Amino acid sequence: MRNSVIFLISLVLLISCSTNSDSNNNQNLQVAPIEVTPRIIKPTGVKISENYYELKIQWDTIKSTGIKGFNIYRDTISNPTKLYTTTQNKCVFTDKFVLIHKKYFYKVTTLGSNGTETEKSLEVNGIPKEPINTNTPINAEIGGVFYVNWDFQKERFKEIVHQFTIYNEPTNKNGSLNKDGIYFQLNDSDINGIGCYYGIQTRTGSPKKGDVGKGAIFSRWGTRDTLNYKTSPGGFGESAGYEGDFISVRKAYKWKAGRYEAKLRLDSTDLIGDWYGFYITKLSSNVTEYIGSIRFERKSPTNGIKNFGGTWIEIYSKESGLLPLPNWHVSIDKITADGIDAKKAYIQYNSDRFLEFSNIFTTNGKDAHFLMGSNVKRVNKHKTYLW
Repeated sequence: MRNSVIFLISLVLLISCSTNSDSNNNQNLQVAPIEVTPRIIKPTGVKISENYYELKIQWDTIKSTGIKGFNIYRDTISNPTKLYTTTQNKCVFTDKFVLIHKKYFYKVTTLGSNGTETEKSLEVNGIPKEPINTNTPINAEIGGVFYVNWDFQKERFKEIVHQFTIYNEPTNKNGSLNKDGIYFQLNDSDINGIGCYYGIQTRTGSPKKGDVGKGAIFSRWGTRDTLNYKTSPGGFGESAGYEGDFISVRKAYKWKAGRYEAKLRLDSTDLIGDWYGFYITKLSSNVTEYIGSIRFERKSPTNGIKNFGGTWIEIYSKESGLLPLPNWHVSIDKITADGIDAKKAYIQYNSDRFLEFSNIFTTNGKDAHFLMGSNVKRVNKHKTYLW
């Protein structure tokens, strides 16, 4: 009996010590806090504003500390799936890289700070506006309209390539075809220190050939020696002095709305100088036309095509003195010199003619769109960098 009592007392003491020990251990344990990811929601209240040469997308403010930014999806068809850009934590985005008269579709998602992304918002769409000019168009004016000079940050090169788009035939205000003399000069620069220029025209001709209508032309200054040019099959040359001594190679080329590539390149050299050839390719058919070649005497160290040449449009003759500036939209989509993209583009307008009836803008910071006509209003400033 005595042994049983002693066993019971020992068992009670043992349980008591064990309980006190567990209690002390629990007081020393630290429970890790549970991390709660802030809840992010997809953008709501998305709306779009159609402005001059741009579209502005806005959505309701989302109050959350867990937002990293917003993804913008854009396309020219409904239900965009292509990621266009990512913005910082702002509930607004202005898209300046758009074409006028073209519809764009947008959806927005919210990005979480932990890398998560919400579902897409409801879709919005819009068409950028083209400003309507309320000034009275100037009549019977000729001369240069607007200019873009290209900086490749390389002094000289042996090849320059323009990819360009003609969006419409030049038309009058009433929609009829315009018959003025229009020159889209792709590059006005110098080769080996000698001035030159080339491009497409609406009325290409010579005193001998007469007006052959639409065509391509490549010219240089400082000589009337016809041994300095080579014409292409079906093309012709000119040597004249009515604007100072010059020679040119020309060819009828029935361009129209579409995409093209123009190339000026060093083709060969001889004891006198360097021969540069001018080529135009219609990109839809991949058919290339050779326009002709011109020789440039070598004057080291100025050999090659000079940097900072310009693309510009000139009205060089009027069908009627009563017609205002024709409506026309063309663009340089991509330009390279020896394979190098232009690093900067500097824009200018003719401040003495055409008032505000021309504008230059970019859709991606790499192209240059030239707009002119009775409805065009200048938005970008004179003498500034396009990008």
